[in-house]
Amino acid sequence: MSPENLRKASAALLKRLRPGRPFLLMLDFDGTLARIRRRPEQARLSARWRHSLLQLQRRRGLHLAIISGRGLPDLRQRLGLDGVTYVGNHGLAWSRPRLGPSLRQRQQWQSKTRRAWLALAPLLERYPGALAEDK
Repeated sequence: MSPENLRKASAALLKRLRPGRPFLLMLDFDGTLARIRRRPEQARLSARWRHSLLQLQRRRGLHLAIISGRGLPDLRQRLGLDGVTYVGNHGLAWSRPRLGPSLRQRQQWQSKTRRAWLALAPLLERYPGALAEDK
């Protein structure tokens, strides 16, 4: 979806909502807001998308959330938008922790993720060019 189509679609949705009723728009970073790149660190938010997101943020009743498999610090750095809820690491990290999973849930998931990473890391050495990130 292009930035212009997103603005038009969100404007149409906002018109259908009852006045005063909040609207949450969640967008994925890689593949939606930024093109998929061979190397994750090459992904960038275009000027057109930045402009569109800033316009959407100004809409009364609309709250913007950006979700990603990236780590939260990386996601924040790539977008650099204030007033947005960032959801990183596939839902484990939230810029507004009250909205995300409980501390206990995060600790359980992080423990399982760590075990999976330790099992996966040695396998990567067998496949040149394979890439995995420990977030």
